[in-house]
Amino acid sequence: MKKVLICSIDNENLKNFNSLLENDNNLKFTFFDLSNLHKNQINYNNSAKIICSSISLKKPFYLLNIVERLKAIYLFKKEIKNIICEYDIVICGRIGILEFELIKYLKKNFQTLAYSINDSILIYHEQASFFKKLRMILYGFKVRQNICDKIFVSGQVSKQTLIKDGVDENKIIISGLPRFKKYFDQSFTKRQKNSNNCLLVLTGAHKWNGYNEWQIDQDNFLKKLNSLNLNHLSINIKPHPRDNFNFKQLKNLNILNEKMDIDKVIDNHDIVICATSLSTALIQAGLLNKKTLFVKTRDLDHIMDNFNFYISNFPTIDKNEIDANFFLKAEKNKHNILNQYISEKSLYSPEIILNEIK
Repeated sequence: MKKVLICSIDNENLKNFNSLLENDNNLKFTFFDLSNLHKNQINYNNSAKIICSSISLKKPFYLLNIVERLKAIYLFKKEIKNIICEYDIVICGRIGILEFELIKYLKKNFQTLAYSINDSILIYHEQASFFKKLRMILYGFKVRQNICDKIFVSGQVSKQTLIKDGVDENKIIISGLPRFKKYFDQSFTKRQKNSNNCLLVLTGAHKWNGYNEWQIDQDNFLKKLNSLNLNHLSINIKPHPRDNFNFKQLKNLNILNEKMDIDKVIDNHDIVICATSLSTALIQAGLLNKKTLFVKTRDLDHIMDNFNFYISNFPTIDKNEIDANFFLKAEKNKHNILNQYISEKSLYSPEIILNEIK
């Protein structure tokens, strides 16, 4: 029986992993829980063994400054030598520095095979900023994702983004993702509303991802929305779990709990909107047959390869077009375009992934 270590950081990538455990196979799974490093909590509902990192941080890893991160990385490398034993396979979500160090250790000591199941749509390629060039030192000046033997992605858009980043095309498999499987189940997607008076705004964790200017753009959009006379609408804001904006200042808008299930929230609205950068949840809303609208605050064509592709195929407005009736420009999305982001292969993704791993 092969021993498999799954590196889990939050409930979203756990949704991809759980479906692998549900299949009858010759694999013995152990979870390596890194949620404390990201300051969140994972709700496990399976009987697999769980190993937890004991590193204590004052704030989420990716909000640390460079010195604090280097210290955390040092502690992490020291920790895995003490608590991680031999595994045949390691499975991660997206490959960051912590996942990279874990995989490097396992490959060096046990010749472990490594797989990445990306938990969302990859739409940003690496910017050539000074910090990101400096960060390459940590990866030995190599593309970090190439440490994996195979990388499973949601659709064609994610594949092209990885290729742009220098990932070996032969390593990338468009499998769809297990957590998106439900969007192609008719019993799940047939539910929908028909009116236009219930609007949902989704936010992103731009600052958490290192894009401070994008965060400012999104914050300004929310402030403008708050200042409009939109009494004829029911507007709810669903904060991203890692968005650190002070939502209490939006006195005229209803702020939902950030931990609410995204599918249930989308299901209760007719129109779904996001601003500044594309959201995976906006594509999910399209698959749920909701009207969507993207608010463009700046040109991101230099970092988002599919930016122009998106705004030429989906309902989009510029930030200067926001008025009391801007939501009327929301429309339902074409499924052949949505398929470029989240492939219908998601229906069979657990089998595709397991067949490759075994």
